[in-house]
Amino acid sequence: MAQTDGPEGIRPTQRLWHLAGIWALCTAATFVMSNTFFATAFWGGSLAVAILLVLAELLGLYGLLAMLGRANRELVPLPRGRRGHHQWAAAVTLLGTAGAIAVQAAALRRIGLIFVLFPLTALPYALTAALFLPGRAPRSTSVALSAALALALGVLPRFADEEPPAPAPAPKPHPLALVGRPPHGYQPTPGLTNDTVFTTHYRSATAPDITLRVNRVPADRTRPYESICAHRPQTTATCTDDGAGRTLVTDRKAGTHELYLRRADLDVVASFRTTTDPAAARSILTTLRPLTDDEARTLLPG
Repeated sequence: MAQTDGPEGIRPTQRLWHLAGIWALCTAATFVMSNTFFATAFWGGSLAVAILLVLAELLGLYGLLAMLGRANRELVPLPRGRRGHHQWAAAVTLLGTAGAIAVQAAALRRIGLIFVLFPLTALPYALTAALFLPGRAPRSTSVALSAALALALGVLPRFADEEPPAPAPAPKPHPLALVGRPPHGYQPTPGLTNDTVFTTHYRSATAPDITLRVNRVPADRTRPYESICAHRPQTTATCTDDGAGRTLVTDRKAGTHELYLRRADLDVVASFRTTTDPAAARSILTTLRPLTDDEARTLLPG
């Protein structure tokens, strides 16, 4: 025996097919009307003509819905009157179009919804038609779904208006702030920084740190390693020309290397253990440059 619902003896599948037909018809109609409006108003340059064309298409939709209502008298109570199917078609067209405009206005602000825009836009027509179905359950469901759709329309624009948070502004540029490209396996971390020195520690999980220090050239233009490199037999340090304006100072007793470079009015020194390959420090001094904004946020005090 066929399943029925309510005194009208209407099967649930009949209602579903009825609403699905309205939804499919209005999906096609909203696609045509939207493209007609945008093509005529924005590309054709005539807003008045675009509105007239859309109104004509709405009249065509109204006519198709009136025919559908007349063919489904048991699903549409209004057609029981002489001109009831026209009243039903007018109600579905007017209320559905108002809802469709609201859906389209909200969905167009979310570019990700463009692929489901027309099926969503046709939904208010089906929900309006569900209000006229016999029985309390379809009307209650229609009201609940309409409320959910209205809530979604209120939330979507809010998400669309939200912009990703702007990155924190970079600290004020530091006159001594220079860094070099980190050697393979090293990561730059902040060190002592003030008005007279800028320090960066290059740390590695598998090798001793390399410390880069930048100072201003002293007024007398002396080089920081000159006293160390004086020819004194008792010193444990040796100084070697490393090429490209660099000087390598090795303290055998302390087990350290210091690679010096004068760059304009700045003295730059890379300090590292004698067990570290000097090529890593050379690559830092060879690639010296000002900090990027991201590096400034990481290496400079806020």
